[in-house]
Amino acid sequence: MLRIGVLMGGPSREREISFAGGRTVMDNLDRALFEPVPIFIDSRRGVPVLLHWPNLYKGTIRDFFPPAGITPKLGFEASVYAEQVDWADEAAYDRALAAIGTPLSWSELAQHIDVAFLTLHGALGEDGALQGLLEWLGIPYTGSGIAASAWGIDKLAQRRSLASLGFASPRWMALNVEESLTDVSATAQAIASKVGYPCVLKHPLQGSSIGVRVVRGESELEVALMAVAFRQRVGPKEWRLLSREDREAFARQLTDVRVGLSLPIEVYSTAGDFITSLRQPDTLLEWLDANDTPLELRAADAPTELLVEQFIVGDEFSAIVVEDESGRAVSLPPTQILKAGDVFDYRMKYLPGQARKLTPMPLPDSELRALCAEAERLYAAAGFSVYARLDGIRANDGTVYFNDPNTTSGMLPSSFFFHQAAEVGLSPSTLLTAIILSSIEARQRDG
Repeated sequence: MLRIGVLMGGPSREREISFAGGRTVMDNLDRALFEPVPIFIDSRRGVPVLLHWPNLYKGTIRDFFPPAGITPKLGFEASVYAEQVDWADEAAYDRALAAIGTPLSWSELAQHIDVAFLTLHGALGEDGALQGLLEWLGIPYTGSGIAASAWGIDKLAQRRSLASLGFASPRWMALNVEESLTDVSATAQAIASKVGYPCVLKHPLQGSSIGVRVVRGESELEVALMAVAFRQRVGPKEWRLLSREDREAFARQLTDVRVGLSLPIEVYSTAGDFITSLRQPDTLLEWLDANDTPLELRAADAPTELLVEQFIVGDEFSAIVVEDESGRAVSLPPTQILKAGDVFDYRMKYLPGQARKLTPMPLPDSELRALCAEAERLYAAAGFSVYARLDGIRANDGTVYFNDPNTTSGMLPSSFFFHQAAEVGLSPSTLLTAIILSSIEARQRDG
């Protein structure tokens, strides 16, 4: 019986989706074939922890880690992740890890698992870094290899190559963050000339629609630039006008890993000089209360470049592509996404009732087959293996624009991954078995 290590968590902003997806995989693995092993990756050191089973069924990561009683008392109601705690020493962190499971060194991982089922997202999860580490350790893993994973997470790299691979591309341009914020008017004119309005402003290395804004004109650009670049300006006069409750609400939103800057937060003067780094919500509040000069707050993972794309009017879709027994890429029935706003954002993706999904996409058979064929062609051109989720927009004239090829799909019960498989009669258990077996074959082919 193969031991399947389900790797979840990690340091990215999508860690909660990874954790929830890992739980879904654990629940649906065929126990007649596989022994599931929960492996939690912490966000501070990035070490694997053989997770105690009860923790798998906590609502969120913060419900079990850091463990209750370990974190210092905060100045207001807030919950934090491990990297946001001012630990007394490394021994204290060792005790926290040991309280939730058995910490392992990466070199010990192969003693506990035979195959790594990857449900991590974002940086150090689906960008090729973890894939490379597992190859070094000799552990087979699910999904695409190193090069395809690195390309799949970088939206700027995709834009620079999709057209040359023969795929339709919207008008686009790259922006240097510092230059754009220094002269917003010149940036607005450049966008008007090269891309046009409305446009979509994107953080090039984030997923789950984190760091995405639609900009309809120059008047909206500066606010959008600051938001997508993970920056926030705070003036002492405006800060002191806020009530204590409003200050705490501001800090909670600012430190939210999904919609804010998260922690740690780097503090800069308005001239761009680094001042300090703040790691805890209450420390942030104390610092802002005592400050008497205008500041710019930045996320630790703030980007240096942004992507600007033409806003395409059409139907948004997602297509899961898998490999059949012969290794041929086959697109499952694509899903059309019906949403209330311009962006299929984090809330719409993961909270029930926020958007509707139509599978298969309501198109004539010939047009649906053409869309599937285009998804299969991209899968092959990008060098993906095992499976991929290819998101895009089908314009009103029928042109297909891919805007977010993903080498790792979300694994929640309502995800496109399971949604589309169900349309062709595949249960979650059957699909996961196929993914594992296909992954083992892919790693053998890769040597």
